[in-house]
Amino acid sequence: MSQQAYKVIVMETQPQRIFGLTRHIHIGQVHELFQEVRAEMVSRGLSQAGAALFFFHGDSFNYADMDVEAAFPVAQEHADTRIMRGGPYVS
Repeated sequence: MSQQAYKVIVMETQPQRIFGLTRHIHIGQVHELFQEVRAEMVSRGLSQAGAALFFFHGDSFNYADMDVEAAFPVAQEHADTRIMRGGPYVS
């Protein structure tokens, strides 16, 4: 298997309030998960305040069984939101 060279950019981010859902899904369910997050945001009266976020949890990547979190920055405080710390992130 060939190795590809990737350009890595480290960005400094500010803390932001986010709402997200964590699930074990396969690659074909990513869009469905984001739709679920949006529906849950609406049901809680939360409005999107930034670009979508997608976090991979765990030590390895597997298309068939991904431990992921789909999230959005939100404008409102709510018991189901959390603050994502600021600092260096890799994109």
